[in-house]
Amino acid sequence: MGLQTTKVFGVSADADGNVYATGQSSSSTILTSWGDPVIPPTQNNEAFAIKLDGNSGKRIWNTFLGGPYIEHRIVADGNKNFYVMGQSYGTWGNPISPYSNTSNVFVAKFKNLDPPLSLPNVRQCAGQVSIPLTLNNLQLNKSIEAIDAKVTFNSTVLTPTEVTLTGGVLQNQNYTVTYNKSTPGELSFTIYALNNLFTGSGVVAYLNFTASGTAGTSTPLTFTKSEINASPVSNLSGSFTIDGGYTVSGHIGYYSTAKNVPQTHLKLTGSGTFEGDSDIGGNYVISNICPAGTYKLTPSKTTHLGGLSAMDAGKISMNVVGSEPFDCHQKIAADTDSDGRITGVDASRIARYLAGLITCMNDRTPCVEWVFTPNPITGCPSWPPDYLYRRPNRNLSSESDRTGFCCDPGRRCNGQLGYHAYTLCKRTSGESDAMRS
Repeated sequence: MGLQTTKVFGVSADADGNVYATGQSSSSTILTSWGDPVIPPTQNNEAFAIKLDGNSGKRIWNTFLGGPYIEHRIVADGNKNFYVMGQSYGTWGNPISPYSNTSNVFVAKFKNLDPPLSLPNVRQCAGQVSIPLTLNNLQLNKSIEAIDAKVTFNSTVLTPTEVTLTGGVLQNQNYTVTYNKSTPGELSFTIYALNNLFTGSGVVAYLNFTASGTAGTSTPLTFTKSEINASPVSNLSGSFTIDGGYTVSGHIGYYSTAKNVPQTHLKLTGSGTFEGDSDIGGNYVISNICPAGTYKLTPSKTTHLGGLSAMDAGKISMNVVGSEPFDCHQKIAADTDSDGRITGVDASRIARYLAGLITCMNDRTPCVEWVFTPNPITGCPSWPPDYLYRRPNRNLSSESDRTGFCCDPGRRCNGQLGYHAYTLCKRTSGESDAMRS
């Protein structure tokens, strides 16, 4: 817009990140240059609303009220309807409370004005990709007999596999789809009714592809044909970009000293499984994690138990009889059999382990020789303290999510417990924003 005759008074965004703006323009000539407004301008000093794609900045639609109004505020709901509030200098529509003065405040609701057929801008890792085709039937208000479309794309980035109705609003609605993927860079399809006709809106089909290429590689998804019931309709083309994925990184070391803890295995599980190990400096990096989603990070370690000695068994026995107090971390370390209690059995397990009579100090399968907690425990008025052995669900789509673990290296009772922290960061333009803790 960027013109002195066009003023923006309100900006809002919906749950998908699309941006809505509203205001006033004093030139109908300028307004018509915005494309094809749903309601064209009729005079100067008209209120307008415009919707922009939140990722590309591309105009999705714009509209005017057709009279002398100023819109000051705008907001969208979860169904892409939008609401405006402003000032009116004349009557229009069929208001609940009629216009009654020279200048009135007004509130108006507009139905979803998105084009009848649209494809989104998708950013995802290489591999299997599913692109939704959305039908907006609110303005057309038609009984859908058929949707005919053709979409083009860069064949070096996307290879089509199928068009499916599964998961969309036409599934189990007596519709079928036929598609042609034989021409590289082109996907043609027709969706047609077999029985009763659909009159609603929503995702009507998914265009499935296999994506390949390096991070940042992209392709437009361009409609070259869009028809509903054999009549051309407006559309909104989309795009696809290969995401570089996410990175989890951090450092593991004893919390009370600067000593690093190497050879700790980190396993990230969720929408996929990714693994890594801490190096000699206690640092680790797990890269190219994709897709975004909720993951659990679980550390484990079976090496470097050489610090155990008969002194540790002796300290446990002294704690059992009340002559050796332990802090919280020492209590966790002393519970070698993992039964939630500190008894003579725990001292026995260490002594027998050192003598080579047993290979594991607890009855877990697999054996758990190190215990990790999400955060340092500073006090434990009750026993056993509430702790977890893995970091709970975290969503990787968040930026710079700093979290941590405490670990018990080999059940030692001298308080030399490790502290582990990691950061979840999104890659942008192929670069890693991961921070080291």
